[in-house]
Amino acid sequence: MMQVLLGCNAPGCSAEARIPVLIGAPLPVVETACRVCSGGIMVVKSHDGANDQATKGAVAASAVAIQPPASQAPMTFAEGGPDFLGGFINRLSPVYLAVESVMLNRLPGDSVSLAKVISPFLEWSSEIRDNLRRIEENLGIGRGQRLSDGFPSSNPEKLGPRNIALRNLFGTDGEKITAGSGLLQKIGVLKVSKNIPNTFIVGEPGARLIGVLDEPVNIHLRSKGLAPTGIYGTHPQLPVFFTADNAIGMLKAVFEVMPDEEAWAMHILRTIRDHAGENGWDSNVYASSMAALLLDGAGDQGRWRKSSGLSLAEHYIDLGKRKKEKSPRDFAKERLTNNINSALGGLFGRLKELGLIYPIADGPRKNVALTDVGASFIEEYEEVIQ
Repeated sequence: MMQVLLGCNAPGCSAEARIPVLIGAPLPVVETACRVCSGGIMVVKSHDGANDQATKGAVAASAVAIQPPASQAPMTFAEGGPDFLGGFINRLSPVYLAVESVMLNRLPGDSVSLAKVISPFLEWSSEIRDNLRRIEENLGIGRGQRLSDGFPSSNPEKLGPRNIALRNLFGTDGEKITAGSGLLQKIGVLKVSKNIPNTFIVGEPGARLIGVLDEPVNIHLRSKGLAPTGIYGTHPQLPVFFTADNAIGMLKAVFEVMPDEEAWAMHILRTIRDHAGENGWDSNVYASSMAALLLDGAGDQGRWRKSSGLSLAEHYIDLGKRKKEKSPRDFAKERLTNNINSALGGLFGRLKELGLIYPIADGPRKNVALTDVGASFIEEYEEVIQ
């Protein structure tokens, strides 16, 4: 018999536990989440006891079962709530284009009709898409790295992306407005008029967002002389169309109106910085690892919850029970993992667009790494908040 010493991997937490390992007995089931800080994971620190080969083999197997892979870390608590940009907003420049369609067409008194907003947005968006696609095709840029994919086309045969953009940005199907829906309503750029049908009242955050660029998105990205300001990586290549100053300005302005987006983005940027290997950070187990922690009452409970305050873990377990799933917990883990992966993919899209991270092919996977702009941004950010 021997003992394995476990310790919490969260900074500042000194929780420890000793686990007995007996030859001929099954490996003990170990709860990976730390019960003391509710944020870290219990990992193997050392072992003592028998020296025979069978026991050493058992310890090695136990260590593999208990220790998380390096790409999972850090799974400690990270600040932030649920009101961040989700997976459907995977580029920032269409958001800025939407704000411009509001601010450049509002009437005195800061009202604007639905038609006056979506007409220029769709016209500009279609032109930007065509302009970017021309450049990207000449460069051989593949799907996932193309900025053009974030802009809906006016092609009547491709109404799906158009309708998704209108719903996610403005909260409309193109005919009527749904009060309280759409990103611009949620962050206060727009509010539905109570007195005039199909009309928005324009809020103050619009002016804050529109003032951070050297020139509006609708001018910059429609320019026939448009060219990438830089191209990152080799396999695949990522073209960037904004200068570092404009990219950082866009990101900081969004952080101002969405503090939860700031917390989410900075958590992932730091994770990439601290845990990238030679081929970048492999994020493939992040979502499933976080889902497991959430189901154990640990992890980032503040972020992964509904606006009502109910944790997503509890929500999905309850849903699994109502659907009479064989294992509501397994059902919940799958739903949580998909939810987190969707949010992570959306954030990656936004950070790639701005040139803060770039993809690196690693076999069948695509890892991500910081660019020099991304590394400088984190350093500057941490100096300011210290």
